[in-house]
Amino acid sequence: MDLGCSAACWLTLLAMASAAAADVERLVISQASAQLPVIKAYVDIVDAAGQPPSALAPADLSVVLGARGAQVVSVAPFASTGEGVAYVFLVDISKSISRAQFAEMKAAIQTWIDGTRPPERAAIATFGEDYRLLQDFTADKQKLTAVMDGLEPRDMHTRLYLALSQAVALDQRIDPGLPARRAIVVLSDGKDEGSALTADDVLVKLRASRLPIYTIGLSHLPQAEKQRYLDVLHRFSNVSGGLYQEADARGVAQLYAAIQQAILRVFVVGMACAGCAADGRSYPLEITLTEGPRVLRSAALDIFAVPDPALSLSPPPSWWRKSAVWEWLVAAVVLLAAAAFAIFRRKPAAQTSAPAEGAQSPLGIIEAALHGKPPDPPAGEGTPVRLTVVVGNDRGSSYELKLHEKAIIGRFPDCDVIVADPQVSNHHCELTLVSGRLVVHDLESTNNTYVNGVPVRGRQRLEPLDTILLGDTELRVHY
Repeated sequence: MDLGCSAACWLTLLAMASAAAADVERLVISQASAQLPVIKAYVDIVDAAGQPPSALAPADLSVVLGARGAQVVSVAPFASTGEGVAYVFLVDISKSISRAQFAEMKAAIQTWIDGTRPPERAAIATFGEDYRLLQDFTADKQKLTAVMDGLEPRDMHTRLYLALSQAVALDQRIDPGLPARRAIVVLSDGKDEGSALTADDVLVKLRASRLPIYTIGLSHLPQAEKQRYLDVLHRFSNVSGGLYQEADARGVAQLYAAIQQAILRVFVVGMACAGCAADGRSYPLEITLTEGPRVLRSAALDIFAVPDPALSLSPPPSWWRKSAVWEWLVAAVVLLAAAAFAIFRRKPAAQTSAPAEGAQSPLGIIEAALHGKPPDPPAGEGTPVRLTVVVGNDRGSSYELKLHEKAIIGRFPDCDVIVADPQVSNHHCELTLVSGRLVVHDLESTNNTYVNGVPVRGRQRLEPLDTILLGDTELRVHY
């Protein structure tokens, strides 16, 4: 079956097929998500030569989410799945990069763009004196090429930390059709000038976002400075689940090609965890690989455990039918129904008590879960959200919400959050819960809505400590 695989994709498959048996040296969870009971992870597994194993079976891996074990259901090379990648190319337009190397970088990114296939999307942003998103996610190669053609090194400063923070916010988008697999690609010397952010600020954002950053270290700084800043760049990649490549005898084109291969060589690991709680909390995910007597464990990646909105009775996936989970749920329904019937027969009608207002029976909760419908929340409860004003007339004040489904932010009295700012529209934006995650989208406001400085287009997922800018008011999100 033709999956529309690009040249780089087929090279990755050939590398997997031809790799000699060797001990695995790298086991990294590059990206993962949990819509329970399903967990999906993109895992980078390579030997000392940078080659993935020629064969990998579910039995070779074991998984733990928090304190719960999960069942590995499937393992497949990413290149064979037909999935795409949403790339964010960060281009340094400061004069810290020579014109010759800048031209090499442009040519390498252009080659990458030329080789993308239909499921894939790319966005291009620059950083120097400031961060600018020049092209939002698109599959239109002509648009991307036109943007790249107009770039040249002209700025005197490098606001690297700002660019990384903004790129993470951009890569958190959940627009329809945007691939789940994400990658931020940047070439830099690691030195930041004037971002008003620290390296620790960026690391906090990377840990919260769980999005991989692939970095190329290229520096002309004095040796002491050079190593210090490149070490920071290396750390960003390690913490985020990406990969760091340092310029050596290889040219810029080869470095970009190595990064592209690393993004495409991952394995897609499908897991099931029937006993894991889909409570919206963050839990560490760990994957262990057993190779004969050798056991290699990945660093933990914290992911949010939310329910799968698509879970339904008809038709259950094949792995669901093969596991004992289905039988246990059916048995639970039968036992609960039998228990309820027995209690009803034993108690006189006058002694039966109605459930508390807003409460739902255990049987109702199970039935709702089986049909993909979340259980009704208890009366008066909801997801607590706090919005703190960090910029604006009411700086230091905060808005407390119990979010059930949605909340409107704007100037009108009927809004759930009323912001007294003349630059804010009557109904400016809306907060919603999507699969247990907080999402914001603009309601065609006059001055748009921004998340971490990036204009909101479509539905933008929010992470704790993100900022929402409406008019002249900036709100920090806590939930």
